Amino acid sequence: MDDKNNPKFIAICAVIVSTLPHEDIWRSWLKHDSPNSSASIYIHAKTPSAIQNDSWLKSKLIPVSHDPNWNDIKIVQAMLSLIQFALKEKDITHIMFVTESCIPIAPLESLASLLRRYGTDEDCCCSFLDYYSRESPRCTRFDEHACFHIEGLPTSAIYKALPGWCLLSKKHAELGKELYPLFKSVWAPEEVFFPTALSLVGTLPGSEVVQMSIMWAKWDERAKGSQRAHPIVYDGNFGEKLVTRARNEGYMFMRKFKQKLNLDDWERITFRKSGNKREGVDSDTTIDGKRLKR
Repeated sequence: MDDKNNPKFIAICAVIVSTLPHEDIWRSWLKHDSPNSSASIYIHAKTPSAIQNDSWLKSKLIPVSHDPNWNDIKIVQAMLSLIQFALKEKDITHIMFVTESCIPIAPLESLASLLRRYGTDEDCCCSFLDYYSRESPRCTRFDEHACFHIEGLPTSAIYKALPGWCLLSKKHAELGKELYPLFKSVWAPEEVFFPTALSLVGTLPGSEVVQMSIMWAKWDERAKGSQRAHPIVYDGNFGEKLVTRARNEGYMFMRKFKQKLNLDDWERITFRKSGNKREGVDSDTTIDGKRLKR
């Protein structure tokens, strides 16, 4: 199916406090669209009153704030509200969750090309979550106690995705949304809610969910327990070498950059003319040495 008959329209759904340090990068990325690959941005702010009224950022806010704290079920509520407002735009095919420390590292058309490979029409668009169960070697002792005990849910139905900032198809975005109160006591509930909701409705595991993330995020493997909650910060390390590595491993977005990046450097690296290993992904692509599953 050609691009014209398989357009991809992505809603970037951002959860922030009150600033978007990479606003210029997002504005540039959004402008590089086409009739068959485009994106819009929706923003939930913890403190919207701190944002200048006549700013571009203010114009992208949804009219709801759940005032979430870190490690708070209100983050999931914020994400669900973003979905609600984004899907009012009928052409949206996918939801991509980000935070204020995230940036895109691939052109919009590269993302659309990937999504076309995993969905020929609206009814079979895939979601992308790098999920695992309690039985996985990835499940730590901390995970077992903090993430895989949810009252009222069988342990076999619980899954965790790292990072929690995932991509969902329109078809999957609102499945199980009424279940979020069950996750109130879960550590990092945004990492557990969406994969578990898809599990409970029988979608995950399954062919409609690609077991990978398109958001680069790495954790210090030496850290223990809750100290592993924070991904590595790459401030001062943005460059062609790091982005090429991430792109070659299949990532389209990246975190964590707290400090503002130079727009010219970002554009030069992100929109480079030379190819990379993935303008789309086939079934043999691997990430961190692991074969993709779906």
